[in-house]
Amino acid sequence: MNIQEIENKVQSLPKDSIILFLIFFRDHSGRIFTHDESFRMTSEKSAVPIYTFWDIYNGLGTVGGLETAGYLQGEAAAKLALRILNGESPSSIPIIKHSPKPFMFDYIQLTRFGINLEQLPQGSIIINRRVSFYEENNDKVLIVIATILVLVGMIVLLIVSMQRRKRIERSLRESEGRYKSVVDNIAIGVSLISPEMKIIALNRQMKEWFPNIDVSSHPICYDSFNEPPRGEICSCCPTCQTLRDGQVHGAMTETPTKDNVLNFRVVSSPIKDQNGAIISAVELVEDITEIKKAEQALIESESKYRSLFEKMINGFALHRIILDDKGNSVDYVFLEANPAFEKLTGLKRENIIGKRVTEVIVGIELELAG
Repeated sequence: MNIQEIENKVQSLPKDSIILFLIFFRDHSGRIFTHDESFRMTSEKSAVPIYTFWDIYNGLGTVGGLETAGYLQGEAAAKLALRILNGESPSSIPIIKHSPKPFMFDYIQLTRFGINLEQLPQGSIIINRRVSFYEENNDKVLIVIATILVLVGMIVLLIVSMQRRKRIERSLRESEGRYKSVVDNIAIGVSLISPEMKIIALNRQMKEWFPNIDVSSHPICYDSFNEPPRGEICSCCPTCQTLRDGQVHGAMTETPTKDNVLNFRVVSSPIKDQNGAIISAVELVEDITEIKKAEQALIESESKYRSLFEKMINGFALHRIILDDKGNSVDYVFLEANPAFEKLTGLKRENIIGKRVTEVIVGIELELAG
């Protein structure tokens, strides 16, 4: 048949037919064709699958088949040549009796005719297959995915860390607020002093006692707490001792102010860092000015009483009543006696103080109320 008759025959084949294309390079009329021309002219008119035995037709419209591959044959021959070139005797090399023939199929034609890839022989070579981006860049995609997962993990950890930090900061603010409320509302003064004797912080009570101190400038304590400024550390300063040895110390102080002198009881405690180094000291300050005044007034009152007691002309003795188990008065003890009492009774103070009357005056009969 000539090429026209072949084309007509191919076009009229039933749909359940297949074509096995071998070799066609000249038709009945003597017209010569190349391999590509003869196959293309046939495949363009065919509506059914075309199978071949040669890989030279791949990509021209053939579905494929068990094909003789020139590349594989050349590769096999090259391997034999290398063995000979490497010194192996040609007679020792077995003859290859079976030409390398892989199953090769064109993905485009398989798709065109709806042929399932799973039905192909195992190990088949698929050409013109559309490789997905993932298949083409599998390693890169996996690296990108792994990188993204690591970044997502880091972001999650960062978010968790930030949330935890916010909770801690909120707790610290609440704790600081409670601490400040307690410290500012107690009647005891609280001050924080640095190792350089600078004032770091004062509570509300200290600010009421010393309203002119600007804490933000961190002034020196012995200058700021005294009027006029001392210019040197107080000799009895417990805070200085605490900053030096890290122990708790206390002292009574007399602090001069513009109008008067205040008396304070100061107790200092160290604040240390995690390594045990002293970083500051806390002073607890109690205003005992009124107590000191009361003590002085009491001393003065006792002095006046003592003077009157000693100089009065009437004999006077102070006693403590002794009671029995039933609550009845049975005796009394001398607690104090003035000179007039000694003169009138002949009893010396040093001989009677702390003793019972029945011991001092033997045989005396007491008439005490029950």
